[in-house]
Amino acid sequence: ACLTTNKAYAYDFEQDSIVLISDDHHSLNQDVWCYFNDEIYEEEGGKAFVPFTYPLSNYPVGSYYTYNGTACSSHANCTPSVSCNCKKYGGGIQCAGFARYASDQYAHLSSWVNTNADYNNSTRTISSASGAQTLFSSFGVGSYIRCANSGGGAHSFVIKTKTSTGIEVYECNITGLCKVGVRTLTWSNIKLYYSSIIESKKHTFNGLISKYNADQHKVKCSTTGCLGYIFQHHYTNTPGDNATCAGCGYVGYIPYGGI
Repeated sequence: ACLTTNKAYAYDFEQDSIVLISDDHHSLNQDVWCYFNDEIYEEEGGKAFVPFTYPLSNYPVGSYYTYNGTACSSHANCTPSVSCNCKKYGGGIQCAGFARYASDQYAHLSSWVNTNADYNNSTRTISSASGAQTLFSSFGVGSYIRCANSGGGAHSFVIKTKTSTGIEVYECNITGLCKVGVRTLTWSNIKLYYSSIIESKKHTFNGLISKYNADQHKVKCSTTGCLGYIFQHHYTNTPGDNATCAGCGYVGYIPYGGI
């Protein structure tokens, strides 16, 4: 395993296999691979990660976004500047800290940035169910959203999935203090529960596409200054053997006719 031997591997697209490229992955300034528990993972910055989907593997539904992994007894005196059991991330705490963390995990980012064009802290009023649908039309999976509650206060979440009738959100602090959960919101629900969007961060994943392995390619965020990226399956107009990915040019077996 590279975590103990430091060996680094890369994907050879001509041979369609993983090949050893260095006995010391720390000497390389590039994305590399490692073997760990008989599986292959990408290695960046000396830390291996496992590809994920929402809910995150380290924060499943029913878990707690806290330092000791258990529920908070109170939020009466717990803020980003006060030491307490609630985890903090990116200047946020509780629902805001968790949503910022989950959004960054989706984009493979290790720190929160709110200084580029992806970030918006203007107030956008939710005037109706159709208005909610219009406002959310530009947000994709992994987008961070903070809304003003209709009854006062605010709540943050990330978008897990989208449909024509609403969104599914990944969040904490709704069903219990710092408790992680998933909720389905119709456009009417959003209008009922929230009066406006007051903060958001979305990524534009239509930047440089590069080959990653025989199944996926990496798509970078095209916003200037953003280092975020996601993975997508290779896709082609003619699925099958010896197909060419329309995104990155990889040639091989591609079963997908779209992203």
